[in-house]
Amino acid sequence: MEPTWKLARENCKKLLCELIVSKADGIFPQAKGIVLPNLSVKT
Repeated sequence: MEPTWKLARENCKKLLCELIVSKADGIFPQAKGIVLPNLSVKT
């Protein structure tokens, strides 16, 4: 059970990151350089 949950969490994190990055890309292209390092530090 645990590996499945872990995998689901990783996938969710990835999707969330992609969503944030794509939104940042569309609305604030210059914010990408700020958002990406913050995400890598947290994850």
